[in-house]
Amino acid sequence: MRFSEHFVNFFQTFGLYVDEFYVYFFDHALWLVPILTCFAIYLLVIIFSKLRFISLQKNKTFVIAKSYVIASMLAALIIVILSFHSWAIDFRGYFDSSFRLSFIISICLAFLIAIIKYFQLKNFYTRNNLKNITNQPITALKEKSVYLNLKRAFGKFKLWVLLPLFGFLLLFLTKERHTLISIVIDASGSMADGRLDYGKNGLTKTLKLLSDENTDYIISVSPHNEESQCLSYTNFRDILSITDPERLCSFTALPFLEESPINFINDISYYEGVNSNHAHILYSLWHNYLVSKQFLGNNQKVYDTKSVIIASDFQDEDLAGALPTFFNDNVCNEQYGYVDFYGDNVFIINLNDRRETFITKFEECNIGAVYDGFNIDTYSTAIQEIFDDMKPKSWYFVIWIALFYVVLSIVFFSINPKKLRDI
Repeated sequence: MRFSEHFVNFFQTFGLYVDEFYVYFFDHALWLVPILTCFAIYLLVIIFSKLRFISLQKNKTFVIAKSYVIASMLAALIIVILSFHSWAIDFRGYFDSSFRLSFIISICLAFLIAIIKYFQLKNFYTRNNLKNITNQPITALKEKSVYLNLKRAFGKFKLWVLLPLFGFLLLFLTKERHTLISIVIDASGSMADGRLDYGKNGLTKTLKLLSDENTDYIISVSPHNEESQCLSYTNFRDILSITDPERLCSFTALPFLEESPINFINDISYYEGVNSNHAHILYSLWHNYLVSKQFLGNNQKVYDTKSVIIASDFQDEDLAGALPTFFNDNVCNEQYGYVDFYGDNVFIINLNDRRETFITKFEECNIGAVYDGFNIDTYSTAIQEIFDDMKPKSWYFVIWIALFYVVLSIVFFSINPKKLRDI
């Protein structure tokens, strides 16, 4: 991606944060972080103002102002840690993606309080107020040296603004997220009316945005050819007893490691004359699962997410008979480990404008999600929604946090008391 595209996307993502925040604007949980930030700062001020190294100064207002600066920076550190932790787990915990702007607002709020109080501290550095912030007697001869000592202390106090930087160390502990995506594409004769074409177009369009070195694919095309060169089965229970994917070699499953399968998908064409005695989608689905398991056994990568996507119109004559076996007897109760392998990351794109028995049974099983894809618009929307959770982590959020931190830190460091001759 070119720099200009990254630049545009960078600002577009902030617009997305604003949109998400606006949608949940009246959600009390969304305002929880800024409110707790202010409350935490107030409590910390009460604690810090009692500490001896802060309360040595004679003036109570000066002590409280220093306490606010320290408390604000500590609160900012906690917010940075929470922000990066939520980002590292893809906002799947308590703080979902709608909290991104809430975190940014909270950091700005903590810095704003610190900057206001630091300006308040600056106002003590006048001839009339110097005696209020030091226990040393100030004579005309000692005035300059006392002022310079206090000014150095004022400068050193600015180092508290570096405290939130420790939160950025969390980024070095964040591991890269690896994703394995299995895709089963129906290329049977019933897909010849254009559904295969717009399905391919929608899929490749999305993959262009997602492809990265941390995402591997296993693509299955169902059926692979008209004549099976391997064992033929008429009972789907026999299929489920197979653990060697080579025995189902009439159904292709090709791995694409750290490369995009776009060219392969573009070359897929539909097959006529499919044997109606085979529930070919389910066969391909099972074969893809076996290949994926075998692939993981031979691969040293640890995948954080494993997902399977099935795109079909589900008009196979043998599907209804195979469904009770595949979903009720085996998959739902995890006899064959299918649900344990994919979790709830099983996604079906229904390319039919009606719901076949297969879809109904799948929804009853409650192991994934069904999306409508009976035209180009609904298919593209389905693909986009499915892949949203599989996208590699965007660093734009981290950069936005860092940008606000740097800008506000520059403002903080620019605050200096006047020179003695000017006061």
